[in-house]
Amino acid sequence: MRALLAYFALLRAPVDVLCNGGVGTFVKASSQTHPEAADPANDAIRVDADQVRARVVVEGGDLGFTQRARVEYALAGGRMNTDFIDTSDREVNLKILLDAAIRDGPLAAVQDEVATAVLTDSRLQSRVLGVVESDAPVFLDQHAQSIRSFEQRDNLDRELECLLDEEALAARRKAGLGLGLARPEIAVLLAHAKNSLARELSDSPVPDEPYLAGELLRYVPPGLRQRLGPTMARHPLRRQILTTVLSNDLADHVGTGFFSRLEETTGVSTPDAVRAYLAVRDIFGLNALWSEVDSLATACPPGVRTEMFHDLQRFCQLGTLWFLRNRRPPVDIAGEVEHFRRQIRQLAPVLPAALAEMVQRRTAELTGYGVPGVLAGRIAALGPLAASLDVVEIAADRRDVGFVAAVYSALDVGLGMDWLQEQIVELPSESHWELLAKISLREDLFAQRRRLTGVALARYGWRCRICATSRRSVPIRGPRDVFSPEPGSAGFGAAVALMSVAGPGRPAR
Repeated sequence: MRALLAYFALLRAPVDVLCNGGVGTFVKASSQTHPEAADPANDAIRVDADQVRARVVVEGGDLGFTQRARVEYALAGGRMNTDFIDTSDREVNLKILLDAAIRDGPLAAVQDEVATAVLTDSRLQSRVLGVVESDAPVFLDQHAQSIRSFEQRDNLDRELECLLDEEALAARRKAGLGLGLARPEIAVLLAHAKNSLARELSDSPVPDEPYLAGELLRYVPPGLRQRLGPTMARHPLRRQILTTVLSNDLADHVGTGFFSRLEETTGVSTPDAVRAYLAVRDIFGLNALWSEVDSLATACPPGVRTEMFHDLQRFCQLGTLWFLRNRRPPVDIAGEVEHFRRQIRQLAPVLPAALAEMVQRRTAELTGYGVPGVLAGRIAALGPLAASLDVVEIAADRRDVGFVAAVYSALDVGLGMDWLQEQIVELPSESHWELLAKISLREDLFAQRRRLTGVALARYGWRCRICATSRRSVPIRGPRDVFSPEPGSAGFGAAVALMSVAGPGRPAR
């Protein structure tokens, strides 16, 4: 009896962290009965979610909380993921990957490396949940669209997954309390996003792409790479595990609805969008940049890190859309990385310099919050660097890429395009259609910049250098003069949104 009381007291203790590492369901929602928890052995000690006073809950075991309990606890301000987020299948996959006859010895030798990788997997999943959760009220309409999409394409069962039905979604939207999906609900969407990605990739040629051989090798602990490297390409389960590796990497970096929105925006299949994303990721070395931001931990406020992750996601979206609009699928990942990476390294100091005021302002803001100067500068430069793919394409081996970048940036500043881009970023995107309109408007702005630069270079040639180097002010009516509502006013957002009316599409090359 004393043991039961001790368990009961522990579950309700006012502590910082409650860690469940055992087997059993110990917490149910206050609306559930004990039979609904489906674990009669623990009926005597089970508590309701509203009785849990721990600030954070970690589920190292399976189903310590029912899913409805997780949602209730999270909506009340508790911090938790789900059991499938707080655990990892990496060790199981490694055992499958290694031959049964040799696996015990090698795995024992690299157990610390495996443990580090498992913790990294969980941290990356938790990180993307935090990024999505930070804007959950804004993304509620998009999450509802994802739920419907998973229902139609992947047979998601809302009742089984404890996800909101349409009536409950409408009620939460109208509550006026700034509520989006709770973190455990977002975790379910993340899992379905990964599973959906894995299925679509598995049915495509993407896992057979020679360029991706390094992805599988990086999945193996460093202590085994030299030994296994020559045989990895021939492993019978190479394709299945590479599909899992890719779907985890993609969802953990860009979230739950990234590829479905791209498919809806462009009509291009998810596997083709994945190819485009991978090209952008490797051209700009984004995984390393993501890791640098992630490593800040407590060095800066969590909200600032989340803003930087949003900056990276927006950059990925723009770059991926660029390839989907300007290349016929499938994108040649290796060829595009080789073509763009060297030239873009030359552009890295040029484009931000032309928009120095904006970059310096953002850099100073980030460093003020404790972000190291070099990293702050790289994040601040993402906005100008979004144009680098266009600049390289305009140069097309016939012009100096630095000169083209200078002309592009001079026109950008002179016509106020940089100002207009900032206003587009600030536009609300609370509904699914507002988000698609915002994506379309931002993409159209880049298309107009590219056309203007191309026309200027074709018509004036070397004389554009005067434009690119002159500091004289030219009286040109730009977007700032066109809009009568003041920036930040209710009418301004509507006025800018009118510009998102679809125009003629750009043909793929």
